[in-house]
Amino acid sequence: ADDLPAVVGLTVAPEKYDLGTLLQHTETPATFTLTNNTNRPIQIARIAKSCSCSEPNLSTNDLPPGGTATLTILFKSQLRVGSIDVPLQIQFVDPEQPDVLKVQQISVIGKVKPEIEQSAPSFSFHEGVHTAIVTLRPGSAPLPKLNAVSCSHDKVRVKLDKDSIIAERLDPFLKFDGSDYVLVETDQPMMKWLRIPLVSVMPKSDPKPDAKKESANPF
Repeated sequence: ADDLPAVVGLTVAPEKYDLGTLLQHTETPATFTLTNNTNRPIQIARIAKSCSCSEPNLSTNDLPPGGTATLTILFKSQLRVGSIDVPLQIQFVDPEQPDVLKVQQISVIGKVKPEIEQSAPSFSFHEGVHTAIVTLRPGSAPLPKLNAVSCSHDKVRVKLDKDSIIAERLDPFLKFDGSDYVLVETDQPMMKWLRIPLVSVMPKSDPKPDAKKESANPF
């Protein structure tokens, strides 16, 4: 769909809408104005979205010559955190080429501030070390009460220590690829569960010595 031709006479303002800084679990609208600059009507066939976090609403599908339409994209932050760049496509038909679907690209950008901030994005286990700790801090909302904690891997024990979660692997050389996780239950309905992955940190290998330098002997 990315190689669809653009309609020269149809403009969208803005092409990229910056929502600024948002909070998690909020819904924020982004408004675009579509203008038909041709001397013929244009029909908008579809607003194609890239994820369920965006909900498009178009004021009209038919734009007469010189006519405008308002497109509102409702962005749902939900579990999104950090920088966002959500692309969408406005797909429509030119009466002079009814068999060709044309497209205009737009996007919604911004940054989502987490309700809870973590000292680390994962439990990172270094080689030979039994434990890893993640500490939770208030983000855009007060820190909820932590009710319980569990782990998907049966060789890892987890426990709560105030606002920290401590994970201990029974085998210090057990490897993790991020598919296993620690699940933290809170008392807040909007963020009932926190899922934090387990990963292994591989030691950095020493660079190989330069063979030329190693063999060089000025004497």
